Amino acid sequence: MTTTAIPGAPSGEVTPAAAPSDGAAAPTSALVFMTGRDCASYVEAAIASVARQGLGALHVLFVDDASTDGTDARALAALTEQLPGRFTFRRNAEPVGKAASAATHLRELAPTATFVAVVDADDALARDDVLELLAEKYATGFDVVWTNFETDGGVTGQNRALNPFSAPRGQAWTTSHLFSFRSVLWEQVPDAYLQDDEGAWLRQACDFAIAFPVLDQTRRYAFVPVVGYRYTASNPASHHNQDERRVGLSSRAQIASAQTVLAKPALRPWRFPGDVPAVLHELVGERLAMHEVSILQTQAQLRPALTRLDRMPYTIDARRRLVEDENVPPEWLDAVGGWSLDVELLDRLADTLSGYEAPHVLEMGSGAGTRVLATLVRNRGGKLSTLEHDATWQGRTSADLAAAGLDGTATVHLCPLIPVETFGVHGRFYDMQRLRDPGPFDVVVVDGPPEVTNRLARLPALPAVSRLLSRDGFHVFLDDYERPDEQETVRLWREAAPDLVYDTVTFAKQAAVIRSRNPRPGAQD
Repeated sequence: MTTTAIPGAPSGEVTPAAAPSDGAAAPTSALVFMTGRDCASYVEAAIASVARQGLGALHVLFVDDASTDGTDARALAALTEQLPGRFTFRRNAEPVGKAASAATHLRELAPTATFVAVVDADDALARDDVLELLAEKYATGFDVVWTNFETDGGVTGQNRALNPFSAPRGQAWTTSHLFSFRSVLWEQVPDAYLQDDEGAWLRQACDFAIAFPVLDQTRRYAFVPVVGYRYTASNPASHHNQDERRVGLSSRAQIASAQTVLAKPALRPWRFPGDVPAVLHELVGERLAMHEVSILQTQAQLRPALTRLDRMPYTIDARRRLVEDENVPPEWLDAVGGWSLDVELLDRLADTLSGYEAPHVLEMGSGAGTRVLATLVRNRGGKLSTLEHDATWQGRTSADLAAAGLDGTATVHLCPLIPVETFGVHGRFYDMQRLRDPGPFDVVVVDGPPEVTNRLARLPALPAVSRLLSRDGFHVFLDDYERPDEQETVRLWREAAPDLVYDTVTFAKQAAVIRSRNPRPGAQD
């Protein structure tokens, strides 16, 4: 058996490498391309999910990107135990990213297999037969095959079929996980397609960079409509979790890199469905079905924009009051909305806070709206405590408050997420023992934990603060009430605490308002 030394590993430590293809291999074989950096908590489960696959002709190329937390050692041990003789282990001497690893390590081994399946070392395959499902598609002539995915918080992805009669770069990104491709296509991808305009290897949106030059070359696409991949959206080291103003599961840096990828000229397509009749029939059927899906998706995309347009006069008026009456810098309001508190909701909070003398406020989840909320509280002589589970964001928000002279009014408490059970639902929530503020609180604003944490992520909020609420009256605001999880959360709260008053306020988004039946005089319902 040939062996490959592991760069950076202890002297003499080696691991099996892939044998060269001699034409006698199984008709359809898979090379699982796994990369990771500092994901020791997840890597063993990721490898185990690959080891459980029923596909016999399987080899793993694992690339550790210069981890510092022991990921490499754990990965090598798991591979040796669970996939003996069926893996190649590489360790980069310094972090270079997935794109660079694909251009070097993957380019070397891709020709040894029929197809390549891309799996991140902090994620996992969700079905034990998913590689077999992919292999069946490759055996019938398809070139790029993918499935749908779900997050570790239970959110199902939006992957779907591509239109094989249109260029892929003009279509939505719907092939993310589990993504796979016929190995011969990788031989045609120039290194420049994995680099930015200055020739540096891309460090974000690497899945994007790998996928599009592959998709360019063929129109033999197959979407397998199963959840075949589990995406660890809650990993704090993931790019999207480092950016508060991310869009879905993408950070702004990832979006910028994706735009760089899309700006590159498409590679020439050279594999068409017409010479595979069975494939063509299936693709035509998918194409017809996509027309109806496209109409529904367009309607769904337009609905939020129309709502924002309809609310524009009210938003402008709310913004004016916050700037003129509350002395909120207008540039602060440019940053709110989306993942942060809405301008109209902040204006509504100002009215509610005015009903309390020196209001004592608790905010769950820090963000761009925190300093605005702190300003409203300071204007009324009150005090704000904010919970934040991420140390990086706790530091950033604290620094923003200090820079604005609000650190005397507001404190950001680092409260990591810990396992909890609420009404029989298991999940993770802020460690309330870390809150160094005994209350009682007049107003509570629930804008965290993030939706991707787990299903019903904010369900523990009301029970967690029930003993900290003012006996003289209180208001609890639950943001993002337009989402099904928040609606289910309020339903369960109502069952558990039917004596409270439950209302809904609608702006560009929605919020639920829960209050005691004895709010202080002047407090707005």
